[in-house]
Amino acid sequence: MIQQESVSTISKLSQLLAAHGVYALTIIFIFYQQWRAVKNLNSAKPPNQIHFRRVHISAVAGTFVLVILSSIVWIYATFFYPAKSYIQGYVAGLTKRDTDPRNAGGPPKIMEAISPESLDLNLYIETKDENPAEGKYNLGWVLFPPANMQSVVFVLQHEYEVAKAENTLSLDPHFLGNSIERKAIEKKFTLNLQEIAYSPGTPIQLMYEADHDDQVQKIGKIYLRTSHGPICIPWEEIAPDKKVARRKPSKNNWLLRTVYAGSEESSFKENGDYDPALGRMLEKRLSDSDLKTQLMARDVLVSNGTRSFKFIRDTLNHALPSDHNSLLVSNLGAAVLEIESEGNNTPRDIQLALAKSFYDVGDNESSALFFNKAGDKPFDQVDFYFYRGWAYFKTGQYDKSIESLREFAARDQDPYAKAVAHYSLGLNYGKRHRDQDAILAYKAAIKLYPNFPSAYNNIAYLYADRGIHLDKALSLANQALALERDPNELANQKDTKGWILYKMGRCKEALPFVQDAAATLTTDDTIKKHLKTLQKTKPCN
Repeated sequence: MIQQESVSTISKLSQLLAAHGVYALTIIFIFYQQWRAVKNLNSAKPPNQIHFRRVHISAVAGTFVLVILSSIVWIYATFFYPAKSYIQGYVAGLTKRDTDPRNAGGPPKIMEAISPESLDLNLYIETKDENPAEGKYNLGWVLFPPANMQSVVFVLQHEYEVAKAENTLSLDPHFLGNSIERKAIEKKFTLNLQEIAYSPGTPIQLMYEADHDDQVQKIGKIYLRTSHGPICIPWEEIAPDKKVARRKPSKNNWLLRTVYAGSEESSFKENGDYDPALGRMLEKRLSDSDLKTQLMARDVLVSNGTRSFKFIRDTLNHALPSDHNSLLVSNLGAAVLEIESEGNNTPRDIQLALAKSFYDVGDNESSALFFNKAGDKPFDQVDFYFYRGWAYFKTGQYDKSIESLREFAARDQDPYAKAVAHYSLGLNYGKRHRDQDAILAYKAAIKLYPNFPSAYNNIAYLYADRGIHLDKALSLANQALALERDPNELANQKDTKGWILYKMGRCKEALPFVQDAAATLTTDDTIKKHLKTLQKTKPCN
C-alpha cells in the first residue's frame, strides 16, 4: 500500500526542490566562492596579493554570470516549465474474495476494482489487505493526467459468482447439482477536482461501503473522506441499452504490438478473418481480472467495427456453456452494443448467441436485452424458447415470458423439459395473480414429471394462501418435503407446511417449521412476515 503521509511529504519536498533548488544552490556556491576569495586575499603576503586580487575579481565576475544564468533557470522552471503532475489517492473497503463457490448458500466469489474510464490515462495501483478474514483490501493509486484536467471519471467493477440451487429449472433431468450465477456490474463516478478542492500532493481519500442488504449482487456506495466527514459520491449508470460514449483507442496499442511485434496492420481483415494468435490473445484479455486490460481489449473490437463480428461469433460458439466466462461474455456484449451505437447492425445469430451466453452465466437482464434485439422470428433451436421465456420471467416481462414458454411447451420433446416449461408458466401466472391458471400449470408439470417437489409445494402454498383445500394442501406439502433434496428449497417447503398448519388453526405445530425456514433463509421477506404473524398469535406463545 502506498504510504500516504510519506508520499505527501516527499511530493512537497520534490516540488520545492524542482522550483527553487538550482537557484538556492547557486547562491550558496556564490557566497562560498566570495568568502574563500576574500579570505585568501587577506591572508596573502604582499607579493601574492596581486594574484589573489585577480582571483577575487574573477570570482565576482563569475558570480554575476551565475546569478544571471540561475535566475533564467529559476524563472523558466517556476513559470514556464510544464512539470509532470499526478493525482494520487486510495480507496478503502474494496473486496477481493477469490473463493470457488460450490454449494448453494456457501461463500460467494467477489472481486472489486477501479479503473479510469478513459483509456488514455495511466493508473498505477498498489494493494494492501485491510481485513483478510473478510477479503477486504485498500487500493492505493497514482494517476498521471493531461494538463489542465478538471475531473476524473472512474469505473468501479463488481464481479461475483454465487452457487444457486436450481434443480427444478434445469432442462437436463440428470442434472441435480448447483448452477453458478456469474455477473460483472459496472458503475462510474466522477471526481471534480475543483469541487473537492484538490491540492497536488494531497491524496484523495475514498471509501467504499458494500450494500447493507445484499453485498453480493448489488453495488454499494462510494464516499469521499473530508475534514467535515464523508460525502457520498453519486453513481452514474452505464446502461447497456443506451448509446455509450465512444472510447478513443490508445495511441500505443500494446495488444496489437504484442501479437504483431509493432506492425500497424489492422487486427481484422475486411471479411472478418483474423490471426489465430490475435484471437487467443483477445479472448484472454477480455476475461482478464484487470478492468483496464478488459477495456483496452474491448476497444480493439470496437475500433474494428463490423469486421470483429466473425471473432465474436467464433468466440461465443466454440465454447461449451459450462466454459463461458462471465467477464468474456460481458465484454463481448458491451463491444457489440458500442459497435451498434455507431450505426451498425448486428447479425441475428450473434444476438442469439449472446442471449444464450448471458443466460448461461446467469445475467438474465442482458439475456433478455439481446433476445429483444433478435426479434420474434422463429428459432431453429427449440430450447431458445425456454431460455428466452426464463430471461423474460426473471426481468419481469411476464406476458412475453408466457408466450415464449407456451411455444416451447407446445413442441414435441422430453417430458421433463415440458414439465419445467409448465412449472415456469405457473410462476408467471402467479406473478399475474392468475392463481387458477398457475395451479393448472403446476398440475401439468406433475403429470409430466411426478417427482417435481417445487410444483407440489407451489400448489399447496396457493391453496393455503387462499384458505381452501387445506387438507389437500398439507398432503401436497408433505409430498414436496419427501422429494426435496436442496436445503434452500427444503426451507421454503417447511415454511409452506407451517403456513398451512397455521391456517388450519394448529399454530403450535406450525411455529417450529416456520422458525426452521427463517433460520435458513434469513433474508426472505415472506418467511419473516409469516414468522412475525405466528409469534403475535397467542396460541403459539
